[in-house]
Amino acid sequence: MITLSFDLVRTNAHEQHWVTCAYHLVCVYEGCASSGWVLSCSIMAQPPRSVYLHSLFWAFSSLTGDIRQPETEVEIVFSILIMLLGAFTFCTLIGTVCSHIHHTTHAQPQSHTHSR
Repeated sequence: MITLSFDLVRTNAHEQHWVTCAYHLVCVYEGCASSGWVLSCSIMAQPPRSVYLHSLFWAFSSLTGDIRQPETEVEIVFSILIMLLGAFTFCTLIGTVCSHIHHTTHAQPQSHTHSR
């Protein structure tokens, strides 16, 4: 079970990182402060660590269903893709945990006592 938990956390961390980087690229493409959806120019001018943290916050928020209202077509398409990724991740998580529980419970020997 610990290995399963570590694998799920590691996979989620990789996913969050890639969504963070993709969001930053969309912000650069759209231009800072072109809408309320992208990072502001003052944030984009900060050191990379700060920009990454703001983008990571957006990634965590969006994958949990709290997405700011996109305004341009690029923002709308990107938001839809991220919502689909979040749904897929949730389904994978639930399926993996259920499968692990199923295999764990069926792997244990069951002792049946018959009373006559």
